[in-house]
Amino acid sequence: MKLARKWTGEYWYDGADVGFSLPRVAFTADFSKSLCGGFRGQILDDSAVGMPYRASVRGRLRADSLSFRKIYSGAPYTVASPSGAESFDDYCKRLFGSPPALIFLHPPIYYFGRYSKVSKAFEGIWTILSEVIPLADGRFFCGIRGQRGGL
Repeated sequence: MKLARKWTGEYWYDGADVGFSLPRVAFTADFSKSLCGGFRGQILDDSAVGMPYRASVRGRLRADSLSFRKIYSGAPYTVASPSGAESFDDYCKRLFGSPPALIFLHPPIYYFGRYSKVSKAFEGIWTILSEVIPLADGRFFCGIRGQRGGL
């Protein structure tokens, strides 16, 4: 499979993990090839419901498998809340009455997926690995802008 430059997609949270439902978050991506079958690029969420920061991406595309790490460089740690994305500072103030003693940056988010010939898109899971609050995870799909499958 060739790596296209422009992609669109959506991600969403596993409602069972967070205890409430959140809207799906649309995103656009701009990828370019790097060495040894890798790629790099940037992702921008729909800031009305997703992260209001541009994320950098590094990953691999092998046959029908896609994996990448998304990093919101310098962005404050943001958590899911019933009202949408909320900074970790605001989360702590709301729950405990004061902000955390340390500044936390948003941890990396890892994506793993496979290409579906039916939807003509990559479908898979994402996860945030963190020691600060419980893990968050969910599902995603993405594909080449303009192809079938809602992309």
